[in-house]
Amino acid sequence: MLYTFDEDWNGEVLYEFKQVDDAVSYMGLHFPASDIPKVARDLYFQNKVRVIFDTKAPESEISGSKLNLKQCMLRGVAPMHKEYMANMGIRGSLSIAVGAQVLEGLLVFHSYDG
Repeated sequence: MLYTFDEDWNGEVLYEFKQVDDAVSYMGLHFPASDIPKVARDLYFQNKVRVIFDTKAPESEISGSKLNLKQCMLRGVAPMHKEYMANMGIRGSLSIAVGAQVLEGLLVFHSYDG
């Protein structure tokens, strides 16, 4: 799906392609800015790609010294985001930032559970 932001960071799905006919359509839906908070949007300036391989996979613990994960594509997923994805029936996703100087939107690919 192609997800774009307005001047207040609210989102809208402008385009979608579904391989599964019974998949829920998000085309034309609008979402509040709080769905993708500023801290999450800011991460797309540091790393243009985000991969969530499998929300049901166990997370790896980091031990030892602090690591800078700003450039890491496979980061942990916030529990609230996992719940959000589960409510949509999504198990994995790939998100790519759209825009050069300003984050204009996201190109998002979903992998469904089942």
